[in-house]
Parts: sequence; C-alpha cells; structure tokens
Amino acid sequence: MFREPTPGERRPVERQCGEQPGVLLAFEADGGGPEPVSGLIAAGDLEVRVGTVLRHRTESTGSTAPPPR
Repeated sequence: MFREPTPGERRPVERQCGEQPGVLLAFEADGGGPEPVSGLIAAGDLEVRVGTVLRHRTESTGSTAPPPR
C-alpha cells in the first residue's frame, strides 16, 4: 500500500539527495514475516502509463528495460 512519507522518512532522503526529490513515496509491503515492511521510492519525476507496460530482457546484461517509444 502506498502512502505519504512521514517527516522522519523525508529528512534522510532529502539530506542524501541534497534537495527534495520530485517524487517521494512510502509503501508498506508483505515481507514474508509477521509485520509488513516499509520502503521508500525517490525519483526525479513520475510518468503514469495506463495499460500494459512491456519489459524486454537485454541479452548482454540480463536487465529489463522499457520498450523504445
């Protein structure tokens, strides 16, 4: 579940980045234990795509990347 980050979660990210990131999201997820785990996503900006977003595996690195536009 995504949520607004707390001030205590924001401060270390802003200190590390040197500024407030364009996007900062907090989330709670099932980590396989008795309690959910918290995480943060920081990014310069956000693009929302509606529908299926395909990922293609590259042969050389094995990583995934979005298809070219």
